[in-house]
Amino acid sequence: IKSEEHILSKVKPIFDTFDADSSGTIDRDEVRELLKTLAPKVTESDVDSAIAAMYKSGSQEEITYEEFADWYIHSIIYTRQQCLVEKRIEADARGMCDTLKPPRGEAICSWLKYLLVLPLVAVLTLTVPDVRRPGYGKWCYISFILSILWIGIFSYFMVDWVEILGNTMGIPSVVMGLTVLAAGTSVPDLLSSVIVA
Repeated sequence: IKSEEHILSKVKPIFDTFDADSSGTIDRDEVRELLKTLAPKVTESDVDSAIAAMYKSGSQEEITYEEFADWYIHSIIYTRQQCLVEKRIEADARGMCDTLKPPRGEAICSWLKYLLVLPLVAVLTLTVPDVRRPGYGKWCYISFILSILWIGIFSYFMVDWVEILGNTMGIPSVVMGLTVLAAGTSVPDLLSSVIVA
């Protein structure tokens, strides 16, 4: 029911997107543009079929919002979106410990990665509220402060361990700071920038 309400709230903005001339109806050309978002190669018979499926009364060349909404709810677009929203709601409801589950049926590399990051993931999962979950949005400021706190703690230990490693290998701490620590702080920035882009 939540997924249906979420999708139905998006029907009017979708209609307005394809109602290019803001006439309150969509015509044949606008229906063609709508169908092109589903499949790039749209024939005139596809447009005719869509208009016939949407049409209820009035001019067959102009589809009203009510006709569009009724067609949209019974279309493949709606079904796809409903599946996506239901998956998102299901993932949110699984709980915070879902991130701690080990990989199933994966290669050895996945297990090594899992074991390597498990301490960090466990600490963050158990102490920082996941504000993406329904009802946890009010904890966003606490989540932010705890995240900054953990970054400070991790940074302290990283600097300390790099200094110990440098002393053990006979490398001056200045060199270790300019190379290892600089790379250690720049690579995550690079990766996050690539992910965002």
